[in-house]
Amino acid sequence: MPRLFGMVTTSHSHRYTPYALRSFLDTTPLSEGDRIILIDNNGDLDRSTLPNSPDLEIHTAPVPRSFAGNGNYLRAIAIANGLDLYYMNNDLVFTPFWSEALEQRPQGLISPCSNREFSYSTPGLNLGVEVTLEQYLAGQDHLVKIAALHSQQQNGILPVLILPFFCVRIPKRALVDVGEFDEAFGKGGGEDFDYCLRAHLSGFEVSYVLPAFILHFGGKSTWSGAENSLEQKEREQRFFSEFERKWGEDLTDLVLRDKMDVVRNQPQLTELMKQKQFGAIIRRLEPQRIQ
Repeated sequence: MPRLFGMVTTSHSHRYTPYALRSFLDTTPLSEGDRIILIDNNGDLDRSTLPNSPDLEIHTAPVPRSFAGNGNYLRAIAIANGLDLYYMNNDLVFTPFWSEALEQRPQGLISPCSNREFSYSTPGLNLGVEVTLEQYLAGQDHLVKIAALHSQQQNGILPVLILPFFCVRIPKRALVDVGEFDEAFGKGGGEDFDYCLRAHLSGFEVSYVLPAFILHFGGKSTWSGAENSLEQKEREQRFFSEFERKWGEDLTDLVLRDKMDVVRNQPQLTELMKQKQFGAIIRRLEPQRIQ
């Protein structure tokens, strides 16, 4: 199945984009019909900093869009051209075989793992949840070794209730059946977890591909670089409020606040969680949901 690889760059995160694109081009085998689109969300990208590739298309947003808005832009292109969508952040560094690992799982929403899910510490590079560009550049030769070690130690997939869309593959069938990203969540936050819940209800599994590992710097268009504390608080309040309006208090506690007591206090839900019957859990917890 041909693929659309879509990435978004913003004024506050441009410095990460060349590293993301260069590592992507170096590690991702492309096939006939694949497309690579970089969205210049603020129209101020210095294109001279980017790697030279005839496969790269740069689309400038007419006005800055939210995460969901850019997702819907890419979704429309993917559906119109019969492509699976890879929706990718620009604050990433890709490693060898990441895409091949994802291609082995053609169904459902799937994502590689990152330093958010697995932390590694080596003499040359420490990969915790937060990594700076300077830390990576000082020890970049160690990333490939870490990714190779990770791949040797991990196998299979991990089905989950939700996962963040830092690098997610959404097959064409899911793009159609699940529908658009919900733009009511604002600039960014909540729309990826909302999409995961809707995917479960539409019969699609949501999973990490465990052997695939990439570096994610994290939040460079929002909480880690673009926002002050007040702006971050206001953005989070908006998407928390919208999520609860749409999904109710129990699912908001479970998904956004990680309150597992929502499940532990009900034996039937505990058993469904063990069986990874996430769609059934959502149906039991959701109120009369607002579409």
